[in-house]
Amino acid sequence: MNRSAFDWALSMAVQNWAEWRPDFEYVGNDKSTLPVLSNPNRWAYFVWSYSVLRQLPAEVKAIGMGIREQLYASDRFRDALVADNGQGIDHLGDWIAGLHPKLGRRRSLASKVAAFARPDRFIAWDRYAKMGA
Repeated sequence: MNRSAFDWALSMAVQNWAEWRPDFEYVGNDKSTLPVLSNPNRWAYFVWSYSVLRQLPAEVKAIGMGIREQLYASDRFRDALVADNGQGIDHLGDWIAGLHPKLGRRRSLASKVAAFARPDRFIAWDRYAKMGA
């Protein structure tokens, strides 16, 4: 990686940390205190900022708020965190797809929320993950 690419990546990481610090510093398995799930406005910003529904038609993107409510109401997210492995997150993506077939699998969305809740254990799966590793 050349110096300018490194500087850009570092500035993006610093900015991301500043914006999402309360989520990254979340402790525990109680989803009611994870800001991105407990606060609808924060969730809306997450969906936009992380572009987790970017390739979908506008009418399908509206489902995004419903996903937050379903994750918040279900024990599936907590169970995926407690499972402490990628399979739990993978199954969570399958569950979201089962609830919303038009969305398809949302492994990236599920992994990003899990990375907030347990950054020590989960990595957000997207096109940047390989470059970051």
